[in-house]
Formats: sequence, C-alpha cells, structure tokens
Amino acid sequence: MILTIIIPHYNNVALLGRCLHSIVASKLGDELQVVVVDDGSTDSQRQQAESLVAELSSKDSKLTVQLITNPKNQGASAARNKGLLSAQGRFVWFVDADDEIDTELMNLWWPKLKELDNNVELLHIGPMVDGKQHVTKHPSPITHHPSRLSDILIPRSHCLDHTTYWISREFLMNNPDIRYIENCEILEDSIFVLQLLEKAKNIVSADDCSLYIRHTDSPSVTAGAWSKDKSATFMPFIQLFFSHLSQFKARHADLPHIEDLYHRYSYVYMRVLAVKGVPTALYRELFYKTIIQDTFIPRNIKERLLKNIVIHSLLSFVCRILRPSHD
Repeated sequence: MILTIIIPHYNNVALLGRCLHSIVASKLGDELQVVVVDDGSTDSQRQQAESLVAELSSKDSKLTVQLITNPKNQGASAARNKGLLSAQGRFVWFVDADDEIDTELMNLWWPKLKELDNNVELLHIGPMVDGKQHVTKHPSPITHHPSRLSDILIPRSHCLDHTTYWISREFLMNNPDIRYIENCEILEDSIFVLQLLEKAKNIVSADDCSLYIRHTDSPSVTAGAWSKDKSATFMPFIQLFFSHLSQFKARHADLPHIEDLYHRYSYVYMRVLAVKGVPTALYRELFYKTIIQDTFIPRNIKERLLKNIVIHSLLSFVCRILRPSHD
C-alpha cells in the first residue's frame, strides 16, 4: 500500500463527503488507505459519517476506508495522532475534512510515487491551491528531485503547512517524538512540520504537484475578531510556535533563507493579531518582548506601521468594531 490519507472530522459530514468523494474518484484501489477519525461528533453526525464510509467502500471494494471514533471531542491533533496508529501505507498524508484533493492530477502523478527510493522520508508536494481559483495544471514533465532544506524553506506560502507534505510512515514510527501537540488549538500543524524538517535527512520535492485544494467554506476556530478571552487562549500557542521557529532558526542559521522565513512569519502574525483585534497588552507581550525588540527589522512602510504599538492599538480597536466575534 502506497499512501494512507488521515482525515480528522468533527460535526461536518457534508464537507467530509466532498473530501472523500475527491479521494475515491482517483480509483487507486488497494494502493490507497483512507482513515477518517470522528472526533466526538454528535450521534447523528457520526451515524451519517458511518453511512458515508459504507457507501464509498461499496463503490470500490479494493479501497480501504476506515472510520475510527473518539467518544469525546479531543481536538484535531489528537485525532490525527490516533489515525496514525491505523496507518498502513508507505506514506502518510494529513488532509482536512473541509478540503479536497485534485483527483485528475493525483492520477497523473501517482506512477511517479512508486519510483521514489525507499529511503525517502519526506515528500514536499506544495503549494496548496485556492478552491475558488482552482484549475488543474498538468505538470510537464512530472519530476521529482532531491531537495536541500533551504529549497523547502523559501518563504513562500504554505512552506510550514502540513498538508503540503507526504511523510514516510516508517520515519514517523522511528521518531515517536514527532507528533501533533495535543490541546494546541492553532499552529499545531506548523510546529509539526518544523519537527519533521528538523529530523528528516532524505527530503524530495515534486515539481508543480499541487494536489491539495483548500476551501474556506467551513467555520474556523480562529474566524472573526478575537475577544480578550479568545486572544488570551490563543496567545500561548502562538508563542509556542515562535519558540519552535526561533530554535529552528538558531540551529540552522547557515541556511540562506532562514532569516527571510522567520521575518515572513513574524510579519504575518503581526498582521493577524492586528486584524483579529487582539488587545494591545497581549500583542506587546508576544512581539515587543519576544520577537520584534531584537530580531524584527522592518523592510517597508507597512512593516514599520505594524511594528508601531500605537498603530496596532488603533487597528485592533477598529477591527473589534467592524469584525464580529465568532465566540
């Protein structure tokens, strides 16, 4: 079996169906395993998920579609870790239930996967494609080549997103410390990728293979303005991510893109915390005491403005008024 796709699911059967149908349509049969982890959904949603899995399994008797049930909602990280225990494929791919895969491109590129050396630990297939703008672009030719870590870390979109990587199951089994941090509500996927990149020695990139289609039609835990309570809840996770990123940067200071990568993520979260309406005191605690004071040097007028604590306070105040909270 070549690939195991692990999908955490919680009370979202309609979108899970879209995701699973895109996978089943690839008709890869016994070369593919799908593990759906129902993370404590309501009885009706769980029963619908069971019916969906049974329906899809009946359409392709060679395809293994397995449903695992958590009795209580424990979060996506715990669900992914649990799904990994049932994985049988050579590679593991973590996919979100509200997204889908490019079936046509998957079929086109699939034969190349079999040609990869057995010692490949990490396969980068990014970047992701926006569902609203998605058009299958056939790579010609479809190639894969050994990559340096610096090739992966070019500060482009999604370079630390877990959905753009296929991971050797053997590599994960040999490194039980590389797992999703449970109870971490945001940025757990990026921390997971940093752990992968830290230990993987044999990394391969697949040129132009953007197999992952991301959608935004599902409510997110981070959507809308963040109340003071939500901001206080999320801030330790953001700090944890930047702690991992800082340590990674220190250990790989010789990489040509590492400073740019760190700078990009710092700026992105300066902007995120502004538009989410995060209180100035919490913003100052993270960035002025942890990141910006010593390491962030603005490169343009936008960055200079966002670094200014007064500007941030004004933006946060306006966003709290204009953007409704999703609490």
